[in-house]
Amino acid sequence: MTTTTSRIPGLHKMSPEERLQKVVEVTGLSEDVVRHLGNTGNLDSATADSMIENVIGTMNIPLGVATNMLVDGHDVLVPMATEESSVVAAVCNAARQCRSTGGFKTDMSNSHMIAQVQLLGFRILNSLVCRY
Repeated sequence: MTTTTSRIPGLHKMSPEERLQKVVEVTGLSEDVVRHLGNTGNLDSATADSMIENVIGTMNIPLGVATNMLVDGHDVLVPMATEESSVVAAVCNAARQCRSTGGFKTDMSNSHMIAQVQLLGFRILNSLVCRY
């Protein structure tokens, strides 16, 4: 590292490419790392920059599909992006086990919720969560 501070005034005002170069100046990242960070895949840097603050690149994460999902009486496939192994398989297995009791039921307490899930009315049966 070429500096001992993470203070970079005005970073938020720079373009993603300028930010990346500033981070390179501060940290001394190798050309290979810079090339990797500069490859934004199928999400262009302008779009990424409109989604979060201080964008310097993007990260590809495997996208899987959770099967066996019965939600509000409808069969659905649920896309899941994760780098954690066995998460999708565990969700598929749990969904398969819950199908016989009606699957999952959704409800919303307010007119608008973001990224919050609350599970109510469940009990554990032999390491299996089932709705009652």
